This record gives sequence, C-alpha cells and structure tokens, in this order.
Amino acid sequence: MFKHNSRGAKKMKNALKKIAVGLFSLLLILGVFASAGIADDKLFVIEDVGFDDPYTPGDIIPVEITLENLAKNDDVEDISVKVWIEDDEEERITDYVKRNIKMIHQNTEKEFTVYVSIPIDAVEDDDYTVHVTAEGEWNGETDVSDEVFELLEIEQPEHSLYISNVQLGTDNVLSGETLDVAVKVANIGEEDESNIKVKVTIPEIGAEKTITLLNTLGSGYDYTVYLTLEVPQAEAGIYTLVAKAYNADAGDTYEQDIMVELVQVVVAESTPITEVSETSAITQTITAGKGSIFSIEVRNNANIPKTFDLAVGGVADWASARVDPVQLSLGPGETEMVQVYVMPTEAGAHAFTLFVKDSGAVIAANQINVNVVGGIADTETFGDMQNAFAFMLLVFIVIVAGYLYKKEKGNRKGTKQVYY
Repeated sequence: MFKHNSRGAKKMKNALKKIAVGLFSLLLILGVFASAGIADDKLFVIEDVGFDDPYTPGDIIPVEITLENLAKNDDVEDISVKVWIEDDEEERITDYVKRNIKMIHQNTEKEFTVYVSIPIDAVEDDDYTVHVTAEGEWNGETDVSDEVFELLEIEQPEHSLYISNVQLGTDNVLSGETLDVAVKVANIGEEDESNIKVKVTIPEIGAEKTITLLNTLGSGYDYTVYLTLEVPQAEAGIYTLVAKAYNADAGDTYEQDIMVELVQVVVAESTPITEVSETSAITQTITAGKGSIFSIEVRNNANIPKTFDLAVGGVADWASARVDPVQLSLGPGETEMVQVYVMPTEAGAHAFTLFVKDSGAVIAANQINVNVVGGIADTETFGDMQNAFAFMLLVFIVIVAGYLYKKEKGNRKGTKQVYY
C-alpha cells in the first residue's frame, strides 16, 4: 500500500513538472512575440519635442528633439528626421528641416536641436502645428518610425516691421563705385504701417542712403525697396552693411558683412573679325555702291558689368555706315559680336573706325582699312552716261512710234468699204 501511494505521487509530480515546463515555454514564446511587437511599434520613439512659444511671425524656432531607442539588444540605424509647420488645414507652410543621424545604440537617447522659421504672414487667429517625423531601421532590416504633433502659439504684435531679405546687385563691391541694394520689408503686425523709411549704410566708410515709402504697407504684406548706394573711396577690406526699416511705431535692422575691393583700371578691348581676315591690319576690298558687313568682337575686360555705347566714324566723305547694336551690356569677361554696315560711294583707299565709349568717354577704337573698287566712282562720267542713254531711248521710242503709225495707216486702206 505504501509503495503504491509512493508510485502514484511520483507520477503526479512528473505530470506537474511537465505542465510547469509547458507553461514556461508558452510564456517564453508569448514574451518573444510580445517583445517583437513592442520593438516594431514602441521601442523607437520621439520621446520629446520642445520649444518655448509663443513666437511672432518671422521668428526662428529652436525645436529641441529627443529620440529614444528602448530596445535592449538592437541599434536603430540611418535615421531621418523631418520637421515642418502646418496650418489649421494641415497644409505645410514651411520647407522641411531635415536631420540625419547615423545610429542610436540600444537603450540610448539622442538629443539635438533644429531651427524652423515661422512664415512672416502667420497670424495669431490661425492654429499652427509643429510636425516631427523620424524614420530608421533595426540593424538595417526592419523599418521603424514615429511622429509627433505639437501645437504652436503665434502672438502677432500690434506694430511690427521685419526685413526678410537683403540682396546686393553684385558680388564685387568696388571702392568709389555704386552699389545697388534691394531690401524686402514685411509688415508682420496687426496694424497697417505708413511713413516707413528704409535706410542702408556702411557705417565704417560713411556710405548712406534713405528712401521713404510713399504708400501704406498693409498688415501681412511685404514690399521690396531698391536703393543705389554711393560707395566712397576706401581701402579694401570687410565692412558691415546695415539695412533698417522703421517708422514711429516699429522697426527692424539687418546686418551682413561685405567685401569692398579696390577699383582696377581696365579698358574694354575690341578685336576686329571681318569676313576676310581676323585682323584689321589687312586692307579689306569692297565695292562701291554695294553694302558690306563687318563683324567686330567687343570684350569687357573689367571685373564689373559695363554698358558700352558704340559709334562709327571716319566715313563722312566716302560712305554711309551704321553699327548694330548701338549699345551693349556685358558682364565681366563677356564678349559679343557687333555688326558694322558700310555703303561706300567713292572708290579708293579709305578707313573707318568703331569707337567704344564708357559713360561718354572713348575707351577703345578699332580702325578697319578698306579698298573701294568699281561702282559709281566717277559721278560726272556716270551723269554723261545717263544723258546718252536717255537720248538713245528717245530715238528708239520715235522710231517705234513711226513704224506703228505707218502700219496702222496701211491696215485702214486695206479694209476700206465700197458702197453702191
């Protein structure tokens, strides 16, 4: 009896042991699947997105982002983060600001900051959202991602002007020359603004120019002002360009460094290129009474854009001539062909000159030598020839008219009718 009970207890113990092992295995399997599910969905997260609003239109927001990899054994690789602002209709109103991160190791956080600009036409009456997405891969195999939306509070001031952009007309600011400047001014306040002044200065060398806007700048609108700044003679170096937009109620200032260079004394050279030869030293042969075209290349050897006036001289007593175009705008180092049209009226050896002028002063002259042959060189002889030809034509007309008259008279005799 005792042995029987002992054997039964042993069987029961073995059965319980098998059940316990089975349950443990099942829990282990379920745990693995659960861990896999969590890894795909919850172990890579945007843990925090922070910024200190409210902000005003035109402000730049430093958005602090924390990414977290909660996995115990897996790294997240090739992470791409994008940040932008949406309006209340979920339309993107800014460019994407992107940040790439090579890797976040298991059980590790990554903190960083990106900067997003609030549009200057944003108003506090609308709802805005900062949208952040992060995408990566588990060990280069499984895609993971997360996204966060954070409300952004805009506080529009009653009066506020904002210089959104300043552009220079050239990259080379030259001492003693002029500088074209475009200043874009925006009204980002609630009220319309009038009597706005735009001022551009280079304080270190005393350059200054101010313009007053004639029209009122409405709320949410912008306007680009164009100024020409006289740059005085100064040593080459780095200076500060300061642009200001202001009235009695609001104002803004914009600064940027510029390099002022010394003016290099250069002239625009002209190189003749004719249909016969590439050098003006060779005399070109043309025909009197027949138009000829000469192609001449003009080059701007200055390091700034130039506008040249072109004229033809030396043809008053032997030809008529014109140049096309009469004005030419060239950038630094640029070349362009101009056409000189010459109609000679007198035979012989002659020359004409293409003059290149800058601000009224001749800076280059290219002479072309020509030999005019044939045509209408002797005007008296040509007149005598005209008179002789006219006389011969008159005689011919008289002879023909007499012949026709005689023939017509004969025809009338041959057709005379007789009446009985």
